[in-house]
Amino acid sequence: MKKIFSIFFVLGISLIVFEFFLGYSPFKRGISPVEYNPNIGMWHKKNFTNVLIKECFSNQYSFDEKGRVNNNYIYDKKKKDIIILGDSYIDALMVKNKNIIHNRLYSELNGSFNVLNYGLTGSGPMQQLSILNHEVNLTKVKRVIQFIYLEDDLGDCDPQKFNGSNRPKVFMEFSTLEKFKLHKPAAYSIKEKIRDVLGNFEFYSYLNKTWFYYKSFFDEVEMTDQKKDFNITTMQNEEFRWKQLEGTIYQMKKVAIENTFQYNVILFSHDEITFDNKERSLRLENILHTHNISFLNISIFLKKLAKNRNISYSCDTHWNDSTHVSLAEYIKDKLFKMKER
Repeated sequence: MKKIFSIFFVLGISLIVFEFFLGYSPFKRGISPVEYNPNIGMWHKKNFTNVLIKECFSNQYSFDEKGRVNNNYIYDKKKKDIIILGDSYIDALMVKNKNIIHNRLYSELNGSFNVLNYGLTGSGPMQQLSILNHEVNLTKVKRVIQFIYLEDDLGDCDPQKFNGSNRPKVFMEFSTLEKFKLHKPAAYSIKEKIRDVLGNFEFYSYLNKTWFYYKSFFDEVEMTDQKKDFNITTMQNEEFRWKQLEGTIYQMKKVAIENTFQYNVILFSHDEITFDNKERSLRLENILHTHNISFLNISIFLKKLAKNRNISYSCDTHWNDSTHVSLAEYIKDKLFKMKER
């Protein structure tokens, strides 16, 4: 018994020393910004502040009492809300708070509306639909703007991605635009509780990244061994993903109609920006036209910006501060009518 106690004691001390090392070393990355959510799978911690550090930036970010990215203005209950949905490009933990797109858009619109950021790193359209339904006060909404990063979001419309690097995800499997099977996130099991506890320590991010690095490595080996079968599956999955993406967009529009607010999509495509391949962008645009959804394709705008300066951080693919500022001005000019300013 004494020997077992000694082993656990040494392990405990080792973890404390390792945690101290991570917190005060060049390898510092911060703790997990999310916690378990039964409707989405994960959502931002409430009233939470931390620092995100990479080779080319060190930024303090914070979430409010609802788990939203903080506003740099005082919320006015008398005003209607503009809701922004998206993934890590939108919650933008690496960008200074005053420059994040919702705060810049608030300024561009002269404070006519509250602009609220419900972006979530690791989320796709289906999780964002759940965020809209469960986290947003729909009675206050004037407009919902959803950012769709086409290649990433198509990938997220795949049941193989039920489990993200942080949490299991809600998923909707559409048979028609009206009918879908709801796959709820995994229950708040002991495993999820342990993840919440570990998420409060620096070493969690290292455990997480290590696990998914080796998992992706072995997945790649298996893919190589079964390359022919994988390619066939990929082609089949492509159409399945498009069906799920269209179903989610259709359901978004349905929520908008039921609650009498506007729904807009802002889309951008890596293929179009990098390779001038507009095939996927045009397909999504046709879907949006079919369902009478107002949209803005910002791919060409981003490509023009990139000719003159870096639009992303040098060590990261996410938009930098100046890109958020430029996008807010562009969206105000292109998406909002004069009477709504």
